[in-house]
Amino acid sequence: MRDPCDSERESIEPREPADSAWDAFAPRRMTELAEEFSSCRQVFIALGNESRQQIFIELLRHWGGMRVGELTVCVNLSRPAVSHHLKVLREAGLVDMYEMGTRNFYHVSADLALWTRMARLAGDAEGFVRQVARRAESAGDGCGGKRVE
Repeated sequence: MRDPCDSERESIEPREPADSAWDAFAPRRMTELAEEFSSCRQVFIALGNESRQQIFIELLRHWGGMRVGELTVCVNLSRPAVSHHLKVLREAGLVDMYEMGTRNFYHVSADLALWTRMARLAGDAEGFVRQVARRAESAGDGCGGKRVE
C-alpha cells in the first residue's frame, strides 16, 4: 500500500474529465466564463477605445494622478474629448478622481473588487484554455479533442 504522504507522489494537478464528462463540463464552464465576462463587460467596452487606452496608460505612468490639461498634452486630444473619455473610464470603475482645492486629479482606480473580478476572469479563462489545449494535444488536433473535417 502506498503512503499518501510519500514525497514522490504524483503532482496534484486537476485531472482532465473523461470524454463524456468533458462533453458536459465544457459547455457548462463556457457558460460560466461568459457570465464572468459579462460582469466585466463595461471594463472591456471602456478599454476598447484607443484614446481611452492611451489615457489609462498615462494615468498608470503618473503616480498621484493627472489633470485634464496634462492629459490633453500627453494624448493629443482636446479637453472635451479627454473629459468625455475620463467619464467613460470612471463609469466603468477604472478611474477615480480627487479634488485638491479647485483642481481635479484623475488616477487609476483602487477598486479591489473590480480588479479581483478581472483577475478571476483572466485566471479562469486561462485554466479552461489550458484544459482545451491539453485535450487537443492528446487527441492530435486543435479543436479541443474534436476532429473538424
